[in-house]
Amino acid sequence: MKKVKIWMNGRIVGGKLAKISVSDRGFLYGDGVFETMRSYAGVVFCLDAHLDRLFRSLKAARIRPPYPKVYLKKAIFKTIKAGGFKSAYIRVTITRGEGKFGLGMDNISRPNTVIVVKELIDYPDRIYKRGIKALCVSNTRQNEYSPVTSIKSVNYLNQIVARLDAKARGFDDAILLNTRGKVAEGCASNIFLVKKNTI
Repeated sequence: MKKVKIWMNGRIVGGKLAKISVSDRGFLYGDGVFETMRSYAGVVFCLDAHLDRLFRSLKAARIRPPYPKVYLKKAIFKTIKAGGFKSAYIRVTITRGEGKFGLGMDNISRPNTVIVVKELIDYPDRIYKRGIKALCVSNTRQNEYSPVTSIKSVNYLNQIVARLDAKARGFDDAILLNTRGKVAEGCASNIFLVKKNTI
């Protein structure tokens, strides 16, 4: 079983205590942002770049950062150390917080911050040897004109629907296009093209 450590709003908690209220806006409306990253032998790959993007997402979503970057850095390393992980998957999620039901912004509490660190289990060798079957054209489109596309938000319904559609048609994953028919991304991955030995 994969090992998991969770840091929530300032302290490391057990899995049973790591709970979000049903009035949290991330749960109700997808009103939150996140970043995922990985560590190798305790070193987090591109940590500063990930935190910079997290804070850009917070600014675009108009969510007040609950902690400075340096504090989140320490919290990430503290959680990695607590789990004794050599290599780890790390996800930092920040929601706007708890509030009244509805889209209004009245009486919203402090943003909720959750850092999940778990043992990194790599893809099986067959994936690297054979690759995957990807549905080249998903019916789901990414709206490049919406300012929300610049926010790495917790609302992944577009990608989830596209992945379900791909699976139903016998593929491993889907490739999403934008509204102009240009390649945008995979369901949970970036897409690179290799041309004449150049990425």
